[in-house]
Amino acid sequence: MVMTTMIRILLYTLSFFVLVVSGLFLFVFFSSRPEMMTDPAVLAADGSLINYCELPVLDGRGKQAVDIPKGNTPGCSYDHFPGPILAECTEPMVEGANDLRG
Repeated sequence: MVMTTMIRILLYTLSFFVLVVSGLFLFVFFSSRPEMMTDPAVLAADGSLINYCELPVLDGRGKQAVDIPKGNTPGCSYDHFPGPILAECTEPMVEGANDLRG
């Protein structure tokens, strides 16, 4: 009797685990992609032509990062290297932050 109860608990636990893992797999790989919010001009630009050694000054005169919509990768890939999404952003970085722009 104790053995059948243990087997029953083990089967319920295993079934629950398989159900959760299957649900997570379906959610991650088959959920819909978010709508495209990237500016078409950014995707049309050629990011390989940008000189990343001459970066603009972050003086706050242009757009702030919050004013630029989140970028998406169209169709999960690019045909060419697009322009930077935050190219128009001149918001100063927080003191002590590393400049990873180029």
